[in-house]
Amino acid sequence: MIRQVPRFQKLRFYESLFLWNQGVDQVIATLRGMEKFPFARKEALQHAEAEIEELRAEVNADFLEDMTDRELDDGGRFSKQRRAYEIKREDPDDVYIDVLRREEQRKRQGLPQRIGIIPYSTVADDETRIEEEHERVHQHSKRSKPTPRARNGNRKKAPGSRKLS
Repeated sequence: MIRQVPRFQKLRFYESLFLWNQGVDQVIATLRGMEKFPFARKEALQHAEAEIEELRAEVNADFLEDMTDRELDDGGRFSKQRRAYEIKREDPDDVYIDVLRREEQRKRQGLPQRIGIIPYSTVADDETRIEEEHERVHQHSKRSKPTPRARNGNRKKAPGSRKLS
């Protein structure tokens, strides 16, 4: 796992990388300016420019490869934190609102409905009846079960069995 980089270090890294590239740009600009002198060997200056640009690319790639891994790790961690917060703040019934919105979109597009939602008032009585019935069954089953001691004490002895002393 990639270790976390403190924010100020990350800022200093990107600032340093910027300054490095800015410095390289200044060197390249200086070399190009030198090409204008009549005694300058343009080919040698262009060769030096290519070497410097190659070095810049290698340094940038090496540093950014490691930072890319760190940034992706940070992005994943912050995404999990954000999603956990969103889940905590979500109303579980929002899915119904989303379905209603989608069904309205489909209707505007001239498409048939995929899902029908029954208003709560339509099924409220049925839900209450089912809950009451479930509660009665649950209470009845608690009362009718004998305790383990009562079950063991009510066993009949098999014929021919003896009591051990």
